Amino acid sequence: MNQENNFDTQGSNGIPINNQPLNQPVEPPKKKKHTALIVILIIVALVAIVGVLLFVFVFNQKDKLECKSSSGSITISFSKDDIIGYVTTGKLTYDLDKGKSAFKQLGKEEYIKQFNTWFETNTDGSCKYMGKEVESQTKDKEVEPPTTPTVKGKKVGSEELGYIVIPEDWVEKAFPKATAVGKQYYDNVSHYVTMIVYDTIQLDAKAYVDSVKVALEGRGATEISTTEATITNYQGYQVSAYDNLTSKWIYCYIFETENGKTHYIALEGPEKTHEYYNIYQTFTLN
Repeated sequence: MNQENNFDTQGSNGIPINNQPLNQPVEPPKKKKHTALIVILIIVALVAIVGVLLFVFVFNQKDKLECKSSSGSITISFSKDDIIGYVTTGKLTYDLDKGKSAFKQLGKEEYIKQFNTWFETNTDGSCKYMGKEVESQTKDKEVEPPTTPTVKGKKVGSEELGYIVIPEDWVEKAFPKATAVGKQYYDNVSHYVTMIVYDTIQLDAKAYVDSVKVALEGRGATEISTTEATITNYQGYQVSAYDNLTSKWIYCYIFETENGKTHYIALEGPEKTHEYYNIYQTFTLN
């Protein structure tokens, strides 16, 4: 910054400066105060303080889910009808957008139960909500499957396929694969859900995953990825890809159930993310 210098002082050689007589006291210069800079610094400091106080306020509220394990922790803070923030530590991560979507569809109580199930299954820890242990729903505790849908809509499927909940305006479509037991439903536009079942002794989950990947590769699908997944109370796999032939994203969930069946639930649509893609989390055997 260039600063203008006004030297209103008496010279060291006794020469008058600025028409001031020799040996006459001269008023010292008035220092220019950086008022604007000081104001900006004060505002920044106040914003930082308010931010810290807000953070502390939000995460000290009782309405939060705290999940801790040796790998790290996830703390999720809720309002009455939404997720308002989260904090993670260690190696654990949390997807806020997916969390908000699932919360909106499931509601707070069911979301907390399902998140706790996921956390207990994938870590060595557990969760507390408002300081109390969340009731475990992992398979080793013989929890009954939910008997009522967790998503608003209608329950479809069969005794052999199991059941899912789809929106009321979806309709059944003629099942295209005659060599397998299955059903398909869609919204009369572009979103589909397909259910298929095999006897596990005939086709187990891992073998099914491999066959799905081969089929997708044969169709020229891209962005193919496979991960482990939790489907309500069952552990299985997710195979996702972009199908260039149909211009749709596809999310396949493959898992085995205690009645000796291997299940396949596929969700398709033109968007990469959509609330319909959570339909698989409504699966029950009865």
